[in-house]
Amino acid sequence: MLIVREIDRLSRSLAKQLIVEDELKRYNVAIEYVLGEYPDTPKGSLLKNVRASIAEFERLKIIERSTRGRRLRVETGSVLVFQHPPYGYRAIRDPRDNKYHLIIEGREADVVQMIFSWYTAGDNGKPMAIREIARRLTTLGIPTAQSPIRRRKRHTGWPHSTVRKLLY
Repeated sequence: MLIVREIDRLSRSLAKQLIVEDELKRYNVAIEYVLGEYPDTPKGSLLKNVRASIAEFERLKIIERSTRGRRLRVETGSVLVFQHPPYGYRAIRDPRDNKYHLIIEGREADVVQMIFSWYTAGDNGKPMAIREIARRLTTLGIPTAQSPIRRRKRHTGWPHSTVRKLLY
């Protein structure tokens, strides 16, 4: 038995909900909803599908409002920084207009310039591979965006994927 708090916790898409319910039914798994009773009848099925459709509509409205809000913030001159700003920048909120602005973070910006220099010209005039750049940064002990300085996590080195994201 699968116990679900309410209909939109299983899925917020009617199509996905029907697929999941059908798959669970094939494996003889019963679904019980805590906040709703949907008997295995045509009327119960209709009520459940209507509630699932409403949940899907609400999800789409949330996405629409969120997108509109983010677009408005950008149009008024603010930058969007969700978890943390891009490596090489620091986000500051201007108390006068409550907008976020990015300013260059000196030490990190120097690292970004070094990464681009290594990637294009290398040390000996031969461009370095992304994995080699990551190894070099780790060997030099340069903090990453995931390091203690920025996120209070243990410094484990530079993943090549992080270097790639900075370059592309």
